[in-house]
Amino acid sequence: MKIINLLLLLIISNSLLAVELIVNKDCHPELTSSCPLYEAMPNEKKDTFIISFLILKNYYEHILNGLIIENPDEIKIYKSDGSLSEIQNKYNLKFKVNLNDMIIYPLNDLSPDTVSNLFIFNLQKLKTRFHSNKILDFKKKYFDSRKYNSFKFSYEREYLQLSDWKSLFHPPLRKNVISFKEKSFKVTPSLTFETELDKLTSSNLTFNNELELLINNVSYHRKIKLIKEAKEFVFLAVMSLDPSGESKKILQALTKKAKEGVKVYVVLERFWNKLLFRKSLKILKEAGVKIGLSKDLIKLGEEQALFHSKYLVVDGDQSISGGQNLVDRSHLSTGYNHYNKDIDLYSKGPLASQMSLDFLKLWRRFSDEVIEKSIFDKILNKVKIYKDKNVIGTKNLLENKQQKGICRFLSQGPHSDKYMLSKVFYKIFNNANKNIIYTSQHISYKNSNKDWNSNLHHLLFDKSRDGVMIDLISNGIDGGVLKQNTSSKSGLNKKVIEKLNKTTGYLNTAFRRKKLKMISEHENYEVWQHFQYIHSKVALIDNSISVISSFNFENYSAEHSYETAVICHDEDIAKSLHLDLYVDRVNSTPIR
Repeated sequence: MKIINLLLLLIISNSLLAVELIVNKDCHPELTSSCPLYEAMPNEKKDTFIISFLILKNYYEHILNGLIIENPDEIKIYKSDGSLSEIQNKYNLKFKVNLNDMIIYPLNDLSPDTVSNLFIFNLQKLKTRFHSNKILDFKKKYFDSRKYNSFKFSYEREYLQLSDWKSLFHPPLRKNVISFKEKSFKVTPSLTFETELDKLTSSNLTFNNELELLINNVSYHRKIKLIKEAKEFVFLAVMSLDPSGESKKILQALTKKAKEGVKVYVVLERFWNKLLFRKSLKILKEAGVKIGLSKDLIKLGEEQALFHSKYLVVDGDQSISGGQNLVDRSHLSTGYNHYNKDIDLYSKGPLASQMSLDFLKLWRRFSDEVIEKSIFDKILNKVKIYKDKNVIGTKNLLENKQQKGICRFLSQGPHSDKYMLSKVFYKIFNNANKNIIYTSQHISYKNSNKDWNSNLHHLLFDKSRDGVMIDLISNGIDGGVLKQNTSSKSGLNKKVIEKLNKTTGYLNTAFRRKKLKMISEHENYEVWQHFQYIHSKVALIDNSISVISSFNFENYSAEHSYETAVICHDEDIAKSLHLDLYVDRVNSTPIR
């Protein structure tokens, strides 16, 4: 039996320890009798053959000496369409081994979520080997030893991997198994800094907001719940509103409320929705929903802007904002089924009143209709009540000793300041002392400093050289451009769509990886490519300042888009975001 020892140096308690990933190489390319796959190998030694779940289970326990094991939890088995499979005993599942591609494919019709949930890390061995969050160091060292295929945009494999692990060499991590007790999430907003943001953005700091991070499809279901509970009015601003599939539920909730007499106002991107989602406009209009369409995309000069903002406000005191569009790639996402990875923020309190004020500005810009005076007055009255309670305004920072739920809402665009978020990100990043972790769907920049986007990137390069640890999580071969907006409803054959997705995935990755590789070569700058399609736009600075936004780090967001962001100083949100970003990095491939 041949054994390859990968010696990985990890700094633990200020000492160097050697950690080994021991891969039993007797299972490839020549299958020996000690390999669990041997008994399933055809006599003619074909490169493809069928195995049972039991053999697959034995193979993974054997190949990494028990680091990857069968999921001991009882799991339901779902088909690719989301329905329950007639096979509920996983030992009845069959898999196809492809020794050439080093991939194992499910033969049964299974959802990607089910496939990736069949196996897990052996948590005890994981903790013993990698301690704390050093698994990230392990992954970087591991890929240092792997050859990269620049044609396939992937690293060579040492052993067979399940197809729905995508570019990972392990089952995706589904929950936190590492302690972060040593991390400090203490939030101490600076009065001077927040006063500067007041002047820079003409926005207000708000206090005592109830907050919750909403990850993947959790956000969509919460939006429907809020709309159903609306008593007075609903404000919705979003780029895309798909009328098909799961999206029908939110359209039904909006139209039902409008018919019940609740005032429903919706702002959408005109070009995008007229092109792809015209049916949504028809459904909303027929139900009496008031619609405002942004026409700024076709304008020239400083007024040109794509409407990319995304937020929902109900009755002026509850809101959801972030990066999620109202499309099925978000609505159906679990984070493991090859749809969008996204993050939104729920808030209850004065933050929502600031979003309401922004919506009034948008409405005046995009609609000839006037928002009902009673709604207008209720919003202004809510703002006054919050101000009287001293929960709006930076001047109250010293009086609010609890330091919980402190957030600021920012809205960028020609209706306010077209470069607002670029300026704010520049200021926040420039103040970072320890670390910055951020995600971005798209990445682009120029070597010159002639635009805001390039300025932001060069600032990050400077900060990394000064010793600030920076992590960027973006997309790789696992996410293609067309995956965002094509589905069976387009009329295209499913196989044609898959082929187009694969082609655009390669083209997109070729362009993206070149930029990401250049970024990764900067000192103290780690770049990760997620195994799902990253659509979230969040940042965590010094483990204390959380930003949940619609802002990508590319030229369009920096200079040519309506965008929104919520900046929070809240310990619970910082902890939740830190954990999610940690799991995202574990479920990513580092660029080496």
